[in-house]
Amino acid sequence: MEVTVRTMQGRFLLRPSPAMNEAIVGALGRAQRLYGMTLHACVFLSNHFHLLVSPESPQQLARFMNHFNSRLAREACRLHSWKDHVWDRRYQAIAVSDEEAAQVARLSYLLSHGPKEGLVARPQAWPGVHCARALVEGFGLEGRWINRTARYTDSRRKNPVDQSTAENRETVIFSQLPCWAELSPSHYRLRIQELISSIERTLQPKPESSSNLLGAENVVSQHPHTQCPQRDRRPAPLIHAATRRARLAFHRLFVQFVTAFRQAASRLRAGDRSVEFPRWSFPPPLPSP
Repeated sequence: MEVTVRTMQGRFLLRPSPAMNEAIVGALGRAQRLYGMTLHACVFLSNHFHLLVSPESPQQLARFMNHFNSRLAREACRLHSWKDHVWDRRYQAIAVSDEEAAQVARLSYLLSHGPKEGLVARPQAWPGVHCARALVEGFGLEGRWINRTARYTDSRRKNPVDQSTAENRETVIFSQLPCWAELSPSHYRLRIQELISSIERTLQPKPESSSNLLGAENVVSQHPHTQCPQRDRRPAPLIHAATRRARLAFHRLFVQFVTAFRQAASRLRAGDRSVEFPRWSFPPPLPSP
């Protein structure tokens, strides 16, 4: 499943910096540890981020994203003196089919961020949080998580203790794609390197246009309150699939799911408290007595 979240009005509230990178990885690692989320890839640009995950249920994904988004938003507001909402809306989750081609395509899409937008020449050159180097070299990402509640409570004491005790190191752990789960770690890293090499060949700027790259130095010098020009955004698909057959099969299941949910909701509103909702759904609140 691919999860995408955008900042309010496209502002650069996630602009790369040592403090922001630490905060992102710290919050993501803590949410992953608390909720056991399987994470395959991640990339954070200045005004949005993408995660490629395999949740066990919608409830797990909702709890994981609620924890991560809320903590990261607070850190972004603190770092950039921002007093408004950070996120444009709640996260958007799009299913990815079991097809190998579909899963590899979404991973390649995440890895292409940075060069794809004309910001840097290579994925590894992105100055922010990017999974490319970690996946190629086979390690996780480490960041710092600060327990603000504990730090504030300690500061109110008559004899405060060392503030560093409220800081924890968190690690983001990446898992192999489901379609490549049987590969050895070294073979998996080789496949990732091949994807990145293909991206670099495809998106390699021409000599006459290489000067149009924004560059890492210019990226980190942008003001975080800057608003990115809005682009035309087409409606997101229900699923990322490699074939029309897989896409149609998913759409049929989705229609059946929605129909069953609406029928159950209608019975619940009519007073039937024993009605069962489709698996993995979020039942609406019970009607007022």
